[in-house]
Amino acid sequence: MRAAKVRARALKCSWRTQRIGMNQIYCQVNGQTRRLDLLGRVLEMDLPLICQGVLSPQSPSESFRLGLGFVNLFLRGRDSLFDEPLQILRSAKQTVLYYPVYELAGAVPAVPVLQTRLFITEEMLADFALGRIKGLVLLEELHTAAEQIMKESLNRTDKESLGQASSKVSQQLERTVKSNPNRMSWPELRAMCQELGYFPGTKHFNLLTQDSNSHIDHTHTPNEVVAELNRLRNIAKHQGSPDQPWIHWHWECVSAVLEYLVRKLV
Repeated sequence: MRAAKVRARALKCSWRTQRIGMNQIYCQVNGQTRRLDLLGRVLEMDLPLICQGVLSPQSPSESFRLGLGFVNLFLRGRDSLFDEPLQILRSAKQTVLYYPVYELAGAVPAVPVLQTRLFITEEMLADFALGRIKGLVLLEELHTAAEQIMKESLNRTDKESLGQASSKVSQQLERTVKSNPNRMSWPELRAMCQELGYFPGTKHFNLLTQDSNSHIDHTHTPNEVVAELNRLRNIAKHQGSPDQPWIHWHWECVSAVLEYLVRKLV
């Protein structure tokens, strides 16, 4: 319980407990929806291992399953259709429900290489939210994921649509598309995806990223977010730079764009 509260605070969520009987505890967890998704993901990774480290008459495997059982209570509690007033802690081999933080990897089972990449991206997003990895590491990871998703999207787009879009962008881009979409530069990939409507609309994007509790200005378009991601990543890679504040402020904006792009592959 203590470990769960610490992780909730790190994600700007509140976790309150109240004993309501000899063997009953009431937990109330509040937070922004994405943050609660992250909390579930982090608890699933951490609590089974923490339980193994506690001195107990249980075997390590039993302690591991008990940790999962606690996470299971949290995940079932998040299910709005679950109407039983009392949940019973039990040892579980796996959790009943899972809420992906950003639905990236699960949307591309037909593309194993890309799916493996996006599993890594999901892990890094969870680690970054708790301050376990640096912003520059996430910057590079999100850039790699975005590039691979955009290439896969264009590879799946029929040639007629690519030709119509590229003629509107530039003749040079049209020649590149016809020869090999995989050789397109980042600005070309971004321009083509923008032209094809693969980025979320501005109004929809604002609904995804607005946060009344944040002092950060999110009045930007998805195209601007992806362009800035590439600019800062190039500075970090080729010139070297300290940790970028931008990625700490806008990682959720980038993630929302990637999630929307991935849905185009389904």
